Amino acid sequence: MNVPDIITTLSGIYAITYILDSLIEVNTDLNILKKNKERHTTAYNIIDDITIKNEVENQKYFPKEISYPKELKEIVIEFKNYIEPENFTICSQRLKDLKINYITILKDIKKYLQNFCENEGSYTPQNNTIDIYKIFSKKNVLSHEFLHMASSKDENCGFHLITRFEDAEIGRGLNEGYTELLNKRIWKYKNNSYRQNVKIVRLIETLFDDPKEMENAFFNNDLDKVFLQFLKYGTKEEFFEIMTNLDNLATTNQIIFSNVDNIKTQLKLYEIIKRSNDPKKITNFENILDENKFIKKLRHGKIILDKPNLKSKTK
Repeated sequence: MNVPDIITTLSGIYAITYILDSLIEVNTDLNILKKNKERHTTAYNIIDDITIKNEVENQKYFPKEISYPKELKEIVIEFKNYIEPENFTICSQRLKDLKINYITILKDIKKYLQNFCENEGSYTPQNNTIDIYKIFSKKNVLSHEFLHMASSKDENCGFHLITRFEDAEIGRGLNEGYTELLNKRIWKYKNNSYRQNVKIVRLIETLFDDPKEMENAFFNNDLDKVFLQFLKYGTKEEFFEIMTNLDNLATTNQIIFSNVDNIKTQLKLYEIIKRSNDPKKITNFENILDENKFIKKLRHGKIILDKPNLKSKTK
């Protein structure tokens, strides 16, 4: 057999081999594709089942159609994206009946003048109404009052509990501080009201292993949850002392008294958190505490309180 014939024969053999290999390879690929398709189909079915289940579950928490004042649209969307789904059920019914009342001099001169210097807004659980008192209303005022609505049940609002039978109430200062903390946290406001209360509430929050525990207690009017957590490190007397100081901070207009009361309360909480012997909690607490430069110097011994004199190591 000459060379050309050999080449022709080899080419034929190569062609046949190539075709056979290709057929085998194609068949293998088809088998892989078939298996993948079966796997994917199973996966898609599982995903579809989960999606359908989640949609059904979410409908319980997020009804598709809730009518509420149009100026709350962005507030409600951001709130729903932040909040735990089950907590949204607490406010969904109230949201349907919520009313927003803008108080102006022409509309209600007596109510306007009574509140102009004290409040920018308020929420009344009994009639489910947000009152906005100032002409130049802001989104952060509306969202703060919205949170009061979202955490209300009957006459109780968040951590502010009222007992009509005993004519008693507790937790107003804690409630305003935590409401504004969430207001800032959810909607990313740089400035906030109730600043002293917010600072103290952030310190109280460090008593919890998970901040979400305090958040859930807030939306369920569960002041007892905060009280019981506090009792792990502090006493009942200390708890009511701090609640009283928070109420004073939320209601007094005396700046000097507020600042002194604020510092005393923070230092009292520092004593309490150290009893936990939890390095992480104590460190988190100290980081928040040291945002106040005076307290930071006091804590690090750069300022010495020596009754009746105040001595400072710094010029």
